[in-house]
Amino acid sequence: LYGPARVLAVDMVDSRLQLAKRIGSIPINAKEGDVGARVKEMTDGRGADAVMEAVGNEAALASAFTMVRPKGTVSVVGVFVEPSANLPVGQAFFGEFTLRFALGDSPRYREEVFALTESGRLKPAEIISHRMKLEEAPKGYQLFDQKEAFKVVLTP
Repeated sequence: LYGPARVLAVDMVDSRLQLAKRIGSIPINAKEGDVGARVKEMTDGRGADAVMEAVGNEAALASAFTMVRPKGTVSVVGVFVEPSANLPVGQAFFGEFTLRFALGDSPRYREEVFALTESGRLKPAEIISHRMKLEEAPKGYQLFDQKEAFKVVLTP
């Protein structure tokens, strides 16, 4: 990594930015100007080594491309529901980005994640905002959709 490792969290929802700060990330409000320029400023003009797009929409993906450094990696974990999206192919080509898509819980890393959780280095409970009974799932999805919940755990 270039300089000290830093995790930047870009979002537009104040509660999510506060959570990011609480767990040690540097929050950046996407409503407050050019995010790509801000990331480049924070990395001495270089850009981020890796960017994780977790929203699942075209605007967020395009924004990720403005933040990543040449030869950096953009990982897409946000779920796209549209059958296609415009991708800034020229920008990716000339930046020589690595572009990765993933659906989530990869068995390849499961044991490592369990070990990090057991050791206390990874604390997934910190991102749980609501716990509900399974029959309350529609309410949980509504809270999530309204950006009033971060992660909801449903209990059968």
